[in-house]
Amino acid sequence: MARKLIGKCRLCGKVLVFEDFDSSNYCSKCAASMAEAAERNRQREAEERRREDEKAAALNRITAFPITLSDEKRSRQSGFELPTLSNITPKGDYRSYIAIDVETTGLTPSQDRIVELSAVKFQEGHAIETFSTLINPGKPIPAEAVAIHHITDDMVKDAPTISQVLPSFEAFLDCPIITAHNLEFDLKFIYYSGCRILEQKHKYIDTLEQSRKKIKKSDIDGHTLSDLCDYFRIQQAGSHRALADAMACGEVFQQLVEVVQS
Repeated sequence: MARKLIGKCRLCGKVLVFEDFDSSNYCSKCAASMAEAAERNRQREAEERRREDEKAAALNRITAFPITLSDEKRSRQSGFELPTLSNITPKGDYRSYIAIDVETTGLTPSQDRIVELSAVKFQEGHAIETFSTLINPGKPIPAEAVAIHHITDDMVKDAPTISQVLPSFEAFLDCPIITAHNLEFDLKFIYYSGCRILEQKHKYIDTLEQSRKKIKKSDIDGHTLSDLCDYFRIQQAGSHRALADAMACGEVFQQLVEVVQS
């Protein structure tokens, strides 16, 4: 701090005589207040990182479904038609369901590719098994996609192809309900990749659509997965990775069921 005969604080705007100012022309009171706020923010961020690490560790302790790599060659599909989406109802049975999520090279299912495929199986409201693998997309991952999910070409260079893991993924999908946040996006990518998911008998429930129907607009800032986790006080294990997002989606789904059925 440096003493000035007359100075004007940049924050409070007061003109002070014989006051101490820092190098950015904040008075001593405002400088101390800003330092305290910065320390509180640092502590809050450290606590958030600790909780994320704990959630990630807990997620990794859940039983992982064994993925057997297949020699079967799957052709890419076209002509996707979104199946009829179901609503969460007051008397519905939601004891068993699977939440899915993908990370991709872009936003266009007919042109872009999956780089990570994950799912979490829930029973009686608890996660009991996970399916998760990086996928070699057979093409470079654009920088703008890497900036979102942080999955690089080097990370997927030795990963299996989507054809190699689809039979195991289809075997994992043995629950009556499939859910995802913005389900059409994930389902399209999985379908275009050659998955026979639509040939199986499932109810499909979109947590994005259901949150818009079941939560008052005035009660929530938005309906992103992060918004809903904040609303329901769900700790995420780190967003924009498929397994963490699938886990968060499954927990949001359970909370939406409780909203409807309570």
